Amino acid sequence: MTTTRKPRTRDTGRELDLLRSRNVLENARDAIVSIRVDGTITHFNRAAEAMFGYSAKEAIGKNVSMLMPSPYREEHDSYVQRYRESGEPRAIGRIREVEALRKSGEVFPIELSVSEVIYDEAIYTAIIRDVSAFRSMVAALRLERDFSNRLIDAAPMIVLVMATDGMVVRYNRYTEDLCGYSLDEVRGQDGVEMLIHEADRARVREVFGKAIAGEQVRNYVNRLVTRSGEVRTIRWSAELLRGPDGTTAALLAVGEDITERMRADEERRSLEQRARERERLADIGAIAAKLVHDLGNPLSGLSMQAQLLRRRAATVPGEGISQPAERIVAAAARLNELIRSFMDFAREQRLELHEVDLYDMLSELVTLWKPVARNGGIGLSLSAENGGVRVIGDDAKLRRVFDNLIRNAIEANEEREGGVRVAVETANGGRIRVHVDDDGPGVAPGVDVFRLFETTKTNGTGIGLAVAKQIVIAHGGTITFANREPHGASFTVELPVRGPDT
Repeated sequence: MTTTRKPRTRDTGRELDLLRSRNVLENARDAIVSIRVDGTITHFNRAAEAMFGYSAKEAIGKNVSMLMPSPYREEHDSYVQRYRESGEPRAIGRIREVEALRKSGEVFPIELSVSEVIYDEAIYTAIIRDVSAFRSMVAALRLERDFSNRLIDAAPMIVLVMATDGMVVRYNRYTEDLCGYSLDEVRGQDGVEMLIHEADRARVREVFGKAIAGEQVRNYVNRLVTRSGEVRTIRWSAELLRGPDGTTAALLAVGEDITERMRADEERRSLEQRARERERLADIGAIAAKLVHDLGNPLSGLSMQAQLLRRRAATVPGEGISQPAERIVAAAARLNELIRSFMDFAREQRLELHEVDLYDMLSELVTLWKPVARNGGIGLSLSAENGGVRVIGDDAKLRRVFDNLIRNAIEANEEREGGVRVAVETANGGRIRVHVDDDGPGVAPGVDVFRLFETTKTNGTGIGLAVAKQIVIAHGGTITFANREPHGASFTVELPVRGPDT
């Protein structure tokens, strides 16, 4: 029985990217809120629900000013309008400390970072962190002049005290666990030299000097190197600690390990970029397919006229137009082949699935190509662990894949003596492999033979193997190649015996 199975559409990859991006946003530790230019909330993740007390259903579609106390509520719309008119950002791309408003009416301090993304319209995305704990920690540590062990060690963040000369005075248990050094190992040591990444040390020393001089340090980011050599990214803020006489006694640095958050942000940005790139490539592909399709009719007319010219030239000896006419006919034929191949590549690979005797198919192809190989002094053979290997697949499309591989292998041997060997073997997991090996020069380093229009042949289109890969993937299989020693190439097609999605 013949069945038709609809393949995945070319938008599936984009949908998976968008789904992964949404999962990253929904599971982020920080609150993430996206709005349109008019202030309407379009995204409100789980962390935002927990932070503000509103459900996503309550927030989406409302104006973001509902999350702001005065005077920020009244200033927000004018700020967005000013940014649109002048292009001068005051919050975009920066980290600011402002206040926010919970559903309960509680006003609390936050750290706000806003970015702008252009899709069909401008979307502003805010990453929000509740810094109430940090402010409480600083206030408590200022009050606790004896640096209570219980208070410091219970803090779920980096707490580091350094003398004015940069020597470590103390840090908490969290920092010990993160760095891998006990306090006894680092006390009295140069904290910058011992803990900070080499590339960041000069900059950290500069910032440390400014902090000791009384300048405010907030949300400074640098890399820390643990005892095991792992690099972690730390965001920290600093406060001066003064003695009873008001003189500077030490510097308190409170920090957060943001390594995983930065990785998640980078992945999100990468996924968004890939989604935009997929959209761009889809548009380019649609335009290219339209252009190629529209070239078909005039090219066919050109070919017919060139053939007519060639026939007339043959009846008028000595006119000198016979060879140019031949070249026009050949060029038109090559363009027709290129257009046909490109349309095959652009077309969805719809499969007519039924049982295929793979060994019989390969035997027929080897028999068909043997005379061509023999004329070039090339041996062509087929071997199998056992005959009668059957798979569920599209006979015509699989035949096209292996015909292409065998022809390419024969052409690869034209410049040297050698042979082409086709072999079938069983693989684990209900799959079979077909190897097509040649003794040619192999594939040059850096060449991806499955990429569209990339070819190592002088007269190749660079489309055949790209189409072959599409067909194999549609069957749920894989196609790979590797160079052989001392020379030659080996192409391997692996297919599931029971057909796609098995």
